[in-house]
Amino acid sequence: MQIDYKKSLIFFFIICSICAITFLHRNYVSLHHFSFVEWLVNYQHSFVRRGIFGELNYNIAKIFNLNLFKVTLVIQIIFFCIFYYCSTKILINVRKPSFLLILAIFSPIGFLFPLAELEALGRQEIIFLTFLSFYIYFLIFKNKIFLSKILLITLLPIILLAHEGMILYFSYIIVANLFFLYSKEIKLSLLINVLITLYVIIIFLVFNSNYTVDKAAVDGICESLSDYIKPSNCVGINGIFKIAETKGVTIDQFLSRFELFKVLKFSLFAIVGFVPLLMVVKNRKNFKVFNFEVKPLYAIYICIFCSLPIYLAIDWGRWTYVNYISTLFLILYLLHTKFLEIRKEKIYYFFEKITSKTKVLFFILFCL
Repeated sequence: MQIDYKKSLIFFFIICSICAITFLHRNYVSLHHFSFVEWLVNYQHSFVRRGIFGELNYNIAKIFNLNLFKVTLVIQIIFFCIFYYCSTKILINVRKPSFLLILAIFSPIGFLFPLAELEALGRQEIIFLTFLSFYIYFLIFKNKIFLSKILLITLLPIILLAHEGMILYFSYIIVANLFFLYSKEIKLSLLINVLITLYVIIIFLVFNSNYTVDKAAVDGICESLSDYIKPSNCVGINGIFKIAETKGVTIDQFLSRFELFKVLKFSLFAIVGFVPLLMVVKNRKNFKVFNFEVKPLYAIYICIFCSLPIYLAIDWGRWTYVNYISTLFLILYLLHTKFLEIRKEKIYYFFEKITSKTKVLFFILFCL
């Protein structure tokens, strides 16, 4: 069973990689306005939001005399390959997964979502997911405290420069780091994580107060891309001119399109997708913060709550996908550290005892 699980998992992520590369190439050919073109936003005119990797790609292409579009495509593919590789390593670390856990791993709002909803593929949140998967992989297999802090201090600001909205998912990283340090000294662990949180908030505020938000920034970026896109066409591309929108415009767009029925409907889909994951685990041991007993599952609920503002945005599916993968990785890490354990109750034994054919039917209905 274990060998079959490992082989199936490796095969699954190989297929995911092939599909992702194929669809990323399609976005590259068609110059998809968000999934590809937003990676071209750069700092050649001024400091703008979500421009760090566009600036990196621009300079790599210029220094080595390469095609900017091809460099951008390769960078996207590298991120997805690292994400899938680290995800494979994390999931293979699970010993004898129950059928409910397998359903949770292959939930339709997890790894499969961006391959089914191509508008979610290639967006810059893959940078956060790549870091999260690498960081959880690092905590499980490397276990080096000093290097873990260096990773957080140096790479979290880069994630904010790639997509400022990802700060709402940083709680998953902070909580994972808190449990990572817990066995050493709880007071020191809390202090370190409070300082990291303050550090991230300060950087976030500094960045957001210094972004250039005007038409001149768009014109400057389009001028830098004139060898690849006509400036007259460039200024009309949504992935580029969107940086000229003020925060107020973005908020107004959200509120004007916010529909309660859709939010409730999508929330129901999310709950169904999360059910196997939250049903399969329970607290194994609590940890003490001063004189208070804290249950690990509460930390996960707090992480989900922290991400709710962006989770209910217009493009709901993308944020649900990020939220689910983050929750899955954190739960798997807490299973690894034995703060959580598999819930072996009636529902667990029901799914374990059903026939293989019935399991296949359940899998197809739920995951596919």
